[in-house]
Amino acid sequence: MGFRQRVSADHKGTEARIDEEMYGLVTQLTNEINWLMKERGLSRADLAARMGVSPGRVSQILGGRRNLT
Repeated sequence: MGFRQRVSADHKGTEARIDEEMYGLVTQLTNEINWLMKERGLSRADLAARMGVSPGRVSQILGGRRNLT
């Protein structure tokens, strides 16, 4: 029984590290997209049209309020 608790704690620690790494990667990605849009003079509406989604969806993603998956 003690072993299962330790594995569970290890698993939770691993999940927390993965979540932290994913958050960092998503932040880097959205920052890069925002920078490229600025460099190319594209608005979120322009990007949305190219992606076939609503401008609101693009804002949600790039604003960090939505999971990229």
